[in-house]
Amino acid sequence: VIVIGESHTRDYTQAYVDIFPNTPSINNIANSHNTIIFSNAYSYHTHTVPALMAALTDGRSLTGTTYPTSNNIITLSKEAGINTTWLSNQAIYGQSDSPISAFAYISDTTIIQNTTRKNVPPDEVLLPAFNKVLSTMNQDENNLIIVHLMGSHTLYHERVPNDCNMEWIESKPFSGAFSLSDNFDILL
Repeated sequence: VIVIGESHTRDYTQAYVDIFPNTPSINNIANSHNTIIFSNAYSYHTHTVPALMAALTDGRSLTGTTYPTSNNIITLSKEAGINTTWLSNQAIYGQSDSPISAFAYISDTTIIQNTTRKNVPPDEVLLPAFNKVLSTMNQDENNLIIVHLMGSHTLYHERVPNDCNMEWIESKPFSGAFSLSDNFDILL
């Protein structure tokens, strides 16, 4: 399972730095014996499309090889006999979305929860689909599930579940607000 957490910084994530307890679920996953934490990983770019094009393909703008002609995580996985599933809470059409949606639609299974950038639901809407994928996939085969979150993209305050306990943190500059939930971590 690969989770693409949008617009998120490790600088305000307790799993990476000693800071306020804002990501209890991520902390639990990070402490699991089968989790790898990349503590020195950096993004290729500040914007989603170029960053993911670099992260998910072997294409590079400097060499002239770019997606869709370059190899990518989905085509290489399928060539290796791995079943691929793409779950997304990202919009699927538009300059900022279509290139990444292409990955979703070449996957064996594609589940898109959000078709527009208006009234975007919290990322937890992906949980039922994720659970269904897990319960129906053949566990004896190789499987790759990519979960593409909307994360803290604007307008993030509209996607925080009503039952979250909102707290303002003023001890760190630019840390903004964060919400704690028993079911989901959201860093704003």
